[in-house]
Amino acid sequence: MATIQDHLRNKPKKIQDLFHGLQEKIRDLGVDIEEGSTNSYISYKRRSERIFSEIRIQKKAINIRLNIPHDDLKDPKGISDDVSSLKSHTRVKTEIKLKEFDDLEYVFDLVRQCYQSEEQGELDDTEPVEDFPWTQFYESVADKLLCFKDKRNELVEGIHEIVEQVETLSGFEDTYEDETTGPLRDICPFTAIGIFNSGHNPDTRKIIAGKLADFLGIKNTVPEHFKGIPILLPIKAWFFAEENERKSHDIDTLWEIFEKAIELSRSRYKNAQSAFIAAYDKAAQVKNVGWNLTIGLYWIRPWSFPTLDKTSRNYINEKLDDINIPKKPPSAEEYLDILEALENKFREETLPFSSFPELALAGWEKWETGKTPRGQESYPIGKLATDCFIDQSRLEKILDRLQTKK
Repeated sequence: MATIQDHLRNKPKKIQDLFHGLQEKIRDLGVDIEEGSTNSYISYKRRSERIFSEIRIQKKAINIRLNIPHDDLKDPKGISDDVSSLKSHTRVKTEIKLKEFDDLEYVFDLVRQCYQSEEQGELDDTEPVEDFPWTQFYESVADKLLCFKDKRNELVEGIHEIVEQVETLSGFEDTYEDETTGPLRDICPFTAIGIFNSGHNPDTRKIIAGKLADFLGIKNTVPEHFKGIPILLPIKAWFFAEENERKSHDIDTLWEIFEKAIELSRSRYKNAQSAFIAAYDKAAQVKNVGWNLTIGLYWIRPWSFPTLDKTSRNYINEKLDDINIPKKPPSAEEYLDILEALENKFREETLPFSSFPELALAGWEKWETGKTPRGQESYPIGKLATDCFIDQSRLEKILDRLQTKK
């Protein structure tokens, strides 16, 4: 499979610079942009398989093919061509050639029209983003959190303010190296998102999500529901251990995989994947991460990464028994193999899902229909401690703190 570097190799510097200028503008169209590369072209799509543009880099021009009817394109300069009758063009309907920087803004406007066009919905049977509006909110949260990678003191202060404002929100006291306790002094981005994804009822989750959105300056609407979104137990909501048990670089490591995952979701460069693999395997060694890492990746980029929470693993094992889910949390290579296998499955018309959000929702709905009614569960504290990898005496203290919190 050719990389973007392969497409640019041996091309004039002017053409390379022209492509990079166009590439930057397309990437900035929205958080739903995904960039890919085949042996023939560079693709841009909205989630899953919704390709709206194919770019072929030639020595004298950049050939841009768009999936929008030529008659629907507002092109007063008349620089585009109708190629819908060509049998070799199974997807694209309009073609443009970009040769000069003076035309970059105008050509980009044509690409933007295609991105915004409802015609993209004819590409395949993939569910549109509108059917999973929560994904835009979660991705916006992730994008804003990334800005706090080097401003974590501000983020921690903001989280503590939210904790003070929401009566049922707790669990942000740390045990320091000298065994004294006090407020959490550092945080990873996954744990920050986890404050509204850790076992609260839906109304409380909306309140917490709204307060976090206000702090981050997010304008997206808070989700109306959280169906199909995996959550964590409150006692497992941290992606790292307490200060007296964690390594000094653990939280830095979690920020690194967070950043590399977002980069990989936007690019198909080989070095982006290599950086992701290295960061993932390092993060997998952080105490308390386990399967939670795949949940966190799903939270921040649900169209790009699958969640392998227990409900999803059970559903995949039942419905897709030819996909091997390891009994222990997967390595980066294993995780990407599962990701690729699932994406291949999404192309099968017989399956009731064709994206990671649909798959997670299907597993959640099956679990909902078969779960024990609330109030009838039986979960001994010893088993709870074992399943959560936590000392029973510490668990009892946490539960007591939750019960007595005013």
